[in-house]
Amino acid sequence: GDLDLIVGDHSEVSRERAGSESSGDARTHSAIWFYERRTVPAPPMIDVDAPSQGAPVAAGAALGGALAIGDELDVWVRVRIAEGWHVYDLDEGTPFVNTTLAFDLPEGLTAVGGWERPASVDYPAGGEGVRVWKDEVHFRARVRVDAAPAAGAEVVCTLAYQACNDSFCLPPETVTLRATR
Repeated sequence: GDLDLIVGDHSEVSRERAGSESSGDARTHSAIWFYERRTVPAPPMIDVDAPSQGAPVAAGAALGGALAIGDELDVWVRVRIAEGWHVYDLDEGTPFVNTTLAFDLPEGLTAVGGWERPASVDYPAGGEGVRVWKDEVHFRARVRVDAAPAAGAEVVCTLAYQACNDSFCLPPETVTLRATR
């Protein structure tokens, strides 16, 4: 099924207090949240090998959506992580090797935004503010079809990460994933 994603943006507003007994202009500031409900499609089934203790991360990529000119489609990356292992969130500012994602688009496709990522979880053993992904995660990026891509054109995704468990980390790895229609 579809997942609901709530996107919020706030703006500060001021309103004049009515009936104030003090002299002068009394103003108060409040935060108002505006929400847009968007339906995020469920990720497509992406065939990815099972991770193991020797190779704790496995990944694959796929395209979802129509390939008609003027439409948008999704680039999906599925990452499976072996039990007891984790990879670090995309956020910078930690002493660990953060996961990064990038893609090269064929002629005719244009990126609409950056990667949407799932919520990560706190990793207390890493220190304050360190967040990781465990088990399985899906990343999504939107691209617009400006012109028909050449037959056999592919979106090339680059995933860089460092897999760690509670005792040690493996050397950082970079994998190339190919998504075609």
